[in-house]
This record gives sequence, structure tokens and C-alpha cells, in this order.
Amino acid sequence: MKKTILLILSFSIFLIGQAQDIKTIDIQTPGSLSSSLSSSEKQFLSNLTVTGYIDARDFVCLRDEMKNLSVLDISGAAVVSYNGNEGTDAQTINYAENALPAYSFYDWKLKKSNNILKSVKLSSTLVSIEDFAFFYCTVLNDIQLPGTLISIKEHVFEGCISLGSINIPNSVTELGEFSFGSCYSLTSVTLPMSLNTLAEKVFEDCTGLKNIVVPTENLFFLSADGVLFNKGQSVLIRYPQGKTGMYSISETVIKIGNYAFSHCSGLTGINIPESVTSIGEYAFIFCEGLSALSIPNSVKSIGEGAFSACSGLITLLIGNSVDSIQTHVFSSCSGLNEIILPNSVKYIGENAFSYCSSLQKLTISASVKAIEDHAFAYCSNLNTVKAYPVIPVNLFQKYYVFYYVDKNTCILHIPIGTLSAYQTADEWKYFKIIQEDLSTSIAETFEESNISFYPNPVTDHLHIKGLTGRAQICIYNISGEILLAKDIAENEDIYLQHFLKGLYLMKISIAGESCSKMFVKN
Repeated sequence: MKKTILLILSFSIFLIGQAQDIKTIDIQTPGSLSSSLSSSEKQFLSNLTVTGYIDARDFVCLRDEMKNLSVLDISGAAVVSYNGNEGTDAQTINYAENALPAYSFYDWKLKKSNNILKSVKLSSTLVSIEDFAFFYCTVLNDIQLPGTLISIKEHVFEGCISLGSINIPNSVTELGEFSFGSCYSLTSVTLPMSLNTLAEKVFEDCTGLKNIVVPTENLFFLSADGVLFNKGQSVLIRYPQGKTGMYSISETVIKIGNYAFSHCSGLTGINIPESVTSIGEYAFIFCEGLSALSIPNSVKSIGEGAFSACSGLITLLIGNSVDSIQTHVFSSCSGLNEIILPNSVKYIGENAFSYCSSLQKLTISASVKAIEDHAFAYCSNLNTVKAYPVIPVNLFQKYYVFYYVDKNTCILHIPIGTLSAYQTADEWKYFKIIQEDLSTSIAETFEESNISFYPNPVTDHLHIKGLTGRAQICIYNISGEILLAKDIAENEDIYLQHFLKGLYLMKISIAGESCSKMFVKN
């Protein structure tokens, strides 16, 4: 009998506790949620359903006063406009109707993220989610968006590291900058049918993302093999950061967009076709697994920081249509050991090759007219510089172009007849060992001549076209090991059936002149 009474009492206490944890409340006066809840409810409620009418002041209560709130349902509440300074954002006094306020669940004053909220059902009439609404809600794993939603603004779900999936309604037309940034658990995302505006870094640092899907009905975007393109597939917009291995870009692509491959640390090789003419800003930043890179002759422009911090990059070939190396393009490529600038390059930007700490050999073509501050700073292992300009590039008031390069041991090779000019030129004169042993112009490279090889990618054999006489070829893997060395004659094929799939470097030499080019073995 006593046991029965104790069980009934315990169960009653449990039910009371449950009742205290869960509550449904109807708000008819916007801004009155806080006064409608007791201090105990604010302290202990974990599951709250709100109906009626709410505004930005009520979200202050939900964010700052509800200490244990993990499940929130406002699907039956309408978010109304509010004009005043008691809302979620100190810089906003006008809060729009049917818009989830900026900083709804992120305390911008204390820079405090929410590590309690797990599940949210949003208002069924919502049309916009404003900036930073769920910023770093680190345990949020379930969010239900209404079919009325049109816009997801900047940083809305950034840092929601537990969010493994999300259903974005087809009504959404806009995704803002970093709207899903650093959502590490997100593996696949389907973009809405009506989407027409996509910021550059929507999925930045989504390291688990392997697949981006676009409905065929979308008029502005498409996906192929999980990669996002514009509708005409002429612009590669985003390669998912969770994908690994090597990737061959479609020959329909003309432009690689800004940040297209950023932080793709699992990318081990990239085949850029001759159709590509432009590589956007920071397109490959922090692709640490990329070990070899061949930029084809078709590429005319490379954006700022495009390959910076590609620390695994060892081999680099730059095509002969690039006329400038912009700021930070190859900065912190700490694995690079040699750089040969083609005759097309006229301008080298600030910090273009700074912190390339393994760089030993540098060739500056005769075409270079300007080099900016810190261009080769902290290239501490640089031991050979070949400078082909007959008139030394003017480095007056250019700060520390070769800063932290040991000019006592690094050998500067210059064209014959230019010794006095280099010995008196700003910064060049600080090199202690200057050797006057270069011809006054670089011989035409094979890339600029009629010699070519195809197909690329290759399956069985490569055909070399345009040779006159015999040549020597050497094929290297991405680790620099020689896999094949032989003499070849004009129109002779190179058989590669025994080569494994991957990226290779081929060097062709004739009478002391040579060229190098990457190819892909399928």
C-alpha cells in the first residue's frame, strides 16, 4: 500500500514537472510576452508554444530571459512591425512586419551564442529572416521554415554546427552572405526552385557539405555532380567543401567564381580546361591538399588571393596570357619551390608571393614592369633569382619587396650588359652576388610556339604535335618523382596505359630549352 502511494505521488510530481516545462501562451498585445510569464517559467520552461501577435521586444524575452528554452513553436503567431529601441538590435528602430528580427537568438552585446535552443517552428506568415537571427545556435538541429519565406539574410544560420539538414522552401528567392556558413554537419542541400540571388559565401566553411542540388525548374542555377553552376554552366559558383579527390572542370566553364573552391582541403587535384578565361578572387584559398596546378594559356585574369594559403602546392605552371599577379594570389603557398613567370606578366601585386617559405628559384620575365610592396617577402629559402628585365624594375619607395630574403647568399642573375644598372638600382643593389649571365630576352617557350599535346585528360596515349627533330620528355608525379624519361621523334605517341589515374607533369626539352605542362590520366 505504501509503495502504491509513493508511486502515485512520484508520478504526480513528474506530471507537475512536465507541466512546468511545457507551456502554450497566447499573446494578443505585442511586446507583452515577458510580463505574461512568471519568473519561474522564464527560468525553467524548456518547451514553449506562442500564438497571437509578437514583435521584436518579445524576441528579446525569448533570447535573454528564457534560460532553459530548447523547443520553440511560433508557427501560430504573427510577427508584427515595431518602431522603437527595445528590440533585438540596438542599431535598428524599425522592425518590419513578418520578418524575424536581426539577432533574434544571438546576444550581440555579450557576443554570446545560444547553446540551448534545439528546435524551432517559425511563423507561418514569415517572409524574411534578418541578419544573425540564429547566429551560432550551436545545438540547433531542427528548423521548420514556412512556405511564405522569401529571403534568408546574412549570417542567419552561421555557426549552427549541429544542423544536419534543412528544407529551404521553394518560395525563397534570396540567400545572403554566410547564411549557412560554418554549418559543419550539413552534408547536402537542395536550393529552392525560385532562387535567383545567391551571395558568394553562402556555404563558406561548410566542411561536411558534399552535395548541392538544384531543381531543374530553377531558371538561374544548376548543379552537376553536386557542384553549383549558373544556368548556362559558364560560371562555376561553388564546389562543395566536403568533396575529396581530383576534379576536372567542365569545358563549358568560362569563369571560376569568387570563393568557388575556398577551404576545399580535400581537393587533391584540379584540371582547368582551356575554356576558362577568368579565375575569381580567393577562388582556391586554403586548398591545402592541392599539390600541383597548371593555369592554361586561356586564363587572362586571376583575382586577388586566388590561391593563397595552398600550403601543399608544390608545382605551379602559369599560362602565357596572364598579365598581372594580383595581391596575395600565391601568398603563403609554403610548399612552392620554383616560380617561373611567363612573358605575359607585367605587374606583380603586393604580397603576391609572400611567405612562400620553401621557394628556392624565381624567374622574373622581361615583360615585368612593376613589382609592389612585400611581393616576395619572407621567401626565406630563396637562393636564385633570374631577373630578365634589361632595365631593372623600379623599386623606389616599394617597401621590402625581398624582405627576409638573404641577399648575402641569394644569387641574382641578370642580362648581359646590365650589371651597372642593377648595382645602382633601388633594392636590387642589396644583392651581394650578381651574375651577368642571362640573354637579353627569354627564348620563346613551347607554350608560345606550335608545339602541343593532346588529349588532356588522357586515357591511353598522348600525341605530341609540332616537334621538329627529336626531343626529350620527362614525366613526374605530383611528388616530383620521375616516372618516365625518353627521347621522342616528331608525331610520336607516348603510351600511358600503365599510369594510375591522377595528375602528372610533363617536361619537354629541346636544345637546352624546355617547357612544362600538366595533364590528367583518367
